Amino acid sequence: VSVLYWKWDTLHLLAVLMLEDRAQCRELVEKLHGIGLGQHVNLPMIAVMGDTSSGKSSLLSALGGVEFPSSADLCTRCPTRLRMSHSDDPFAATVRIHWVAGGGAEAAPPSEVAGFTDTMSDPAEVTKAIAKAQETIMAEAARRGSRSGVAQDSIEVTVSGPAFDDLTLVDLPGIVRSTGDREDQSLIGDIQQLLETYLRNERCVVLVVIPANVDVHNNQVIQMCKAVDPEQRRTVPV
Repeated sequence: VSVLYWKWDTLHLLAVLMLEDRAQCRELVEKLHGIGLGQHVNLPMIAVMGDTSSGKSSLLSALGGVEFPSSADLCTRCPTRLRMSHSDDPFAATVRIHWVAGGGAEAAPPSEVAGFTDTMSDPAEVTKAIAKAQETIMAEAARRGSRSGVAQDSIEVTVSGPAFDDLTLVDLPGIVRSTGDREDQSLIGDIQQLLETYLRNERCVVLVVIPANVDVHNNQVIQMCKAVDPEQRRTVPV
């Protein structure tokens, strides 16, 4: 099995090197991610990390033209993959759930579980769809026995329009240092474990969102990045 994974990894690298068109490279990575190969092979990606309330949602909203849900009762507990594409057509967006192997995908296709089948032209509807997807994933995580609701299943948000560049970002849950009355203590460790999964990917560039009034050197995410990227070749504080 390890030989098979190595072959896939090598073939993917060679394919990317042979493709001169950046759009083709990106499309290849998206297709490999779509078939679940990212669970076995380190695919290139840009991940956005930071503390809770560090401004990650504001950054993504500015880039994606869509307000990401921000609520004390519904914090992000799963990855959100924001795929932006330039198009001469008006704004259009879709929201899907990408289930990891062994998860909700065995119960029903993502479109049926989340109820997202149409392309949306209203950014406000996209915000509602993202919130619904978060609730769906948290409910499925609870069904599997998770007390924190944290899951590796991801929300796939695809937006296109004249205002966008071709770029894909993966937003990850913010670091949590304390839990509320209705939150399980396992939330802290589960989120950190999820972040470490992405940090160990040597092809993952990490955008660390840090508020202007916070010392960069004391930031927990920066310290986590240094553990796997001592020379900070793929760590970008924002």
